[in-house]
Order: sequence, then structure tokens, then C-alpha cells
Amino acid sequence: MNDKMVRIADRSHLKDLQESEKKYRELFETMAQGVVYQSADGTITSANPAAERILGLTLDQMQGRTSIDPRWNAIHKDGSDFPGETHPAMEALRTRQPVRNVIMGVFNPSTGKYTWIKVTAMPKFLSGNDNLIEVITTFEDITELKLAEDTHIQSKEEIRMKNEELLKLNTEKDKFFSIIAHDLRSPFNNFLGFTQMMVEDLHTLRLDEIQMIALSMRKSATNLYALLENLLEWSRVQRGLITFHPEPLLLTTKIDEILQPVKESARQKNIEITSHIPGDLVIYTDERMLASILRNITSNAVKFTPKGGKIIVAAKSSGGNGIEISVTDTGIGMSQKMIDSVFMLSAHVNRQGTEGEQSTGLGLMICKDFIEKHGGTLTIESKEGKGSTFRIILPNQK
Repeated sequence: MNDKMVRIADRSHLKDLQESEKKYRELFETMAQGVVYQSADGTITSANPAAERILGLTLDQMQGRTSIDPRWNAIHKDGSDFPGETHPAMEALRTRQPVRNVIMGVFNPSTGKYTWIKVTAMPKFLSGNDNLIEVITTFEDITELKLAEDTHIQSKEEIRMKNEELLKLNTEKDKFFSIIAHDLRSPFNNFLGFTQMMVEDLHTLRLDEIQMIALSMRKSATNLYALLENLLEWSRVQRGLITFHPEPLLLTTKIDEILQPVKESARQKNIEITSHIPGDLVIYTDERMLASILRNITSNAVKFTPKGGKIIVAAKSSGGNGIEISVTDTGIGMSQKMIDSVFMLSAHVNRQGTEGEQSTGLGLMICKDFIEKHGGTLTIESKEGKGSTFRIILPNQK
């Protein structure tokens, strides 16, 4: 080949290179994906317009920076920080291997929001696998897809919450009908049986027998009243009809009044109720709710304490802004399994008292609702055969 032909071939080759360069440059500048070139030390050397748009930065602002630069302010899908050294480009430089399809959020200063991108970083070598010269990082804006996915997840979460709420409502309905069908029917049957006996056998009954029937009827009526009272109060709680008006209250002035109905039941079982309340103890509470809380807990203590037992109601400052009220009995106690399930509507923890008293389990759930309404807590300490202690923490000021 003569010199002329060589020159013609060189010019043709140069023209091909220029055409390829032009086509590459057009592709680089018009493609929708962002492209960033980084040298072997991680420094950004070039970026296409799509990268500038997606990242919200100009090439001048990017050049000279690395992926470790904290100004990128990148985050993971869960919102946690994305350490710069784990950036796909830096990972590709470190491992000398491609890193593909990493999803991350990068703060876009031009929009003031995070742009979500899916990133692939490819190491480029001069020859073989020895001379790494740069990393080419490509990425696409997936913000709309990410938001759609988040909306879908949120919708699934809303559906899950609605299902849980529906399940709770069904459980409450089942509990309601269970009480109507069993816990109320049983005392009514007893009451009706005694009245039937009085109607049919009154002329043959001795005075002591009539007195025994009358006492049994009173006991059934008392149980019925307590069950209906809890059922109605629980129903009002579930429908949001209970108003909440807390105010300062000197506890010692109200405790005897609150406990008076319970002491009558305790007297019939020869159970001693004592109270230890400091005279200057002020509690910030809704008086009606406090009365319901203490009546329910002390009534439970009487119900599950054998004849001749003891119940102690005490109160003290618990430090800070709290007042601790405790109700301790010498009753039959509870297992840990029963303690864990006592506030669950779906659990069948209702059991008869030591004298056959009926129990729905609603009383403690009402107590829990009212205590939480105050921003307080209710804890139970108990062992089978060793009695129970219910501890209530309520505020002593707003």
C-alpha cells in the first residue's frame, strides 16, 4: 500500500471515529438515563444532562466530588442513611465488580425533595483486569414507581387495619351475645327458680327456709345488677359516649364513699377491707371514672377472695407527677397465662367467684380503658393460691 492509500485510509478511519464520537455524544446527551463517569479515585469527571436533571445538580457542581461526599444526602428505601462508602460506584471501585440495580433516594436541591433512583455501576479497565481506569454509573428515576409502591403498601396496611378493626368489632359482638346468652341468663334462671319455689311451696316452707331463699334471691339480684351495670358502661365506652372531665380530688375524702357498696358485699363473706390513704394525697382524675375503676377492682377482689379473707386498698406518691393506688387481696390468685389474657375480649378468662359469683371480665377492661384515658397504667401481680395486687398509676396534676 502506497503513502497515498495510507493517508486515504487514515482519513476514512478518522471520519469513522468522528461519526462514532458524534453518535455517542448524541446518545449520551439525549438518553433518559443518567450517566456519571468517575475516575479510579472516585472523583466525578463527567455527567450527562439526564444526570443533572435527575440529581438536581449541574456538571460543575458534581465535578470533583465523590460518592462519599455527605452532600449527596442519600437514603435507603426504609429512610435510613445510605453511607457514602457503600454507594454502588464506590463498591464497584473497591470490589472491581459490577454492582447492579441498587435502589436509593438522593436529595434533589432543585425540588427540595428526594429523587428515587435505581443505580448500576460498572468498572472499566484499560486492559484485562489489572488497570481500572474509571467507573460508569447509570441510573433511572423511579420516583413515581416508588410512590406508587408506597401507596400500594399503605393501602394494604389500611386494609389490614380495617380487617383488624372489623375482627375486634366481631369479637365485641360475640362477647356481648355471650354475656346475654350465658352470664345474664344463669342468674336470671336462679332468680326465677327461687320465685317459682316461693309461689308453689310458700305454705309449706319454714321461716328459716324462706329467709334462705330471700338471701339467695338477693344474691342473684345483686349479681344481675353488677353484670348489667358493667354491660351498660362497657357499651357506652365502646360507643364513645363517656365524657372525661378530670379535676383535682382529695383521695381520702372519696375513698370510703366509693368503697361503701363493695364493703357490703365483703361483709356477707366476712372479708375485711381496710384502706391506707394519706390525708393530703391529691389526685387529678375524673371522679366518676375513678369510682368505676376502684369499685370494679375491689369487687373483683371480693369475688375471688374466700370467706374470712382480707383486702387492702392503699395509695402513695409514686414520684414525679404520679399517684399509685393498689388493691391487694388474699384470694385465689391468677396464673401468668390468665394475667396475660385478662384484657383480651377473645380470651375466655371469666370464671366464677369463690361463692359462685358470676363474672364477665368486662369490669377489668372498663378499668383499663378509663385508666388509659387518664394517661395512666394498670399492672397485675398475682400467683395462684397466693392472692393478687392490682397497681394503678394515675396523675396528680394536669
